[in-house]
Amino acid sequence: MNMNAEDRLTKRRIARYALPDASALARNKVNWPVRAQDCALVIHDMQNFWLGFYEDCSILLANVARLRALCKQYGMPVVYTQAEKPKALAERALGLEMWGPGMAAGHLSDDDRAICSALAPAEDDYVVRKPRYSGFFKTDLDDILQRTNRKHILLTGVFGHHGVLLTAADAYMRNIKVSLVVDAVADYSLRDHEITLDYVAEVCGALTTTALAEQELIASEQDERRA
Repeated sequence: MNMNAEDRLTKRRIARYALPDASALARNKVNWPVRAQDCALVIHDMQNFWLGFYEDCSILLANVARLRALCKQYGMPVVYTQAEKPKALAERALGLEMWGPGMAAGHLSDDDRAICSALAPAEDDYVVRKPRYSGFFKTDLDDILQRTNRKHILLTGVFGHHGVLLTAADAYMRNIKVSLVVDAVADYSLRDHEITLDYVAEVCGALTTTALAEQELIASEQDERRA
């Protein structure tokens, strides 16, 4: 085991930084409005252990919760990804060398691995347990989106330049539109956060904000009712 990798995972503390705002949307190459009839909300790895790295994640939590409440109100699918505990350390493969035991670390409890109580999944929500960064890798996320007739995801969660970014890229390669919510995602630092936004906007998706996504969802629902 790479002990230095284990230390990086267990000792990291993330200082508070201002989340990006609507000015980040100038990076967009595409305009993909968020419609309640087309979208699913994906909440990526909002587990107690990861959130415990942050000195303060209250704004992140509030923005994700705000979107979740509206999506639930409109009957949209809400899908959580959750980094799983492997049955054996060997399943970690290269991840063992890169990060150490991860969710299999002996000091972690089931509560550490659980999704935070502020965003606890409801009975009709979906939870996909994933072994790697991407929410699509060896999970049924793609199947869920197909069954619910969704070709667009509203993507939130942590960490931006890890699983969030690779989930966005993976979605693009499956012809699934991605709207990354710039102020409902968090990262190790503002620099890492900006790297994520640059990559997604340039290569595989669109950027939005909590407020804009909310406006577009409400407008699309109103249009649907008038139709």
